[in-house]
Amino acid sequence: MTNEKLNPNWVPQGADCFTWIAMDCSGKLAVMSNNGFGDLPESLLARNDSEELLNDFSDFLFEESKKYPSNLQKNGLVNLHFYSSWIYRAKNGKNEVLLDILNDWRSKGNLANANLSINKGMFVFEALDHGNIPGEFPVGYSRKCENGDYYKHLSPTILACIEDIPLPLREIVVKSDSLDFSRVDLIASGDIRKLFE
Repeated sequence: MTNEKLNPNWVPQGADCFTWIAMDCSGKLAVMSNNGFGDLPESLLARNDSEELLNDFSDFLFEESKKYPSNLQKNGLVNLHFYSSWIYRAKNGKNEVLLDILNDWRSKGNLANANLSINKGMFVFEALDHGNIPGEFPVGYSRKCENGDYYKHLSPTILACIEDIPLPLREIVVKSDSLDFSRVDLIASGDIRKLFE
């Protein structure tokens, strides 16, 4: 990615996907995948090094970083909350989806999304992608949701904290003084810039 993509005038249009890291009011951490259509916090857009740091953070999480080798192994479990109606359209219910997610983790290890909760101790939120997948919705969520809204996909049983993150990467973690990731099911894309700083 080039450093010109994220800037104060950026708006989500589906062309580029960004993964960012958030911290809630009690210090719990979450991996937020915008899937092209979820909005991003203004603090990320204001930096001229956001993409470099986000890429470094992603490499750290997936244990592909030479700069920030990861020994973060929480050895917990993963909880499945909501899941994409499109991605898992061939699965028959939540138990089958969870089994598929765990099999993916057993196959891919540190490269699987489930590892973000199992060993990195983080929540995983996914934004709805109506641009490429019209009508996609988070299965199990009964309220209204719109393109770009972030739904809670996975959660850990053993939590990470900011001290688990290498010091240079902590500055790219955006914070919310009001959200509690354990209590929120969906974060509206239109509220991202109000809720995170």
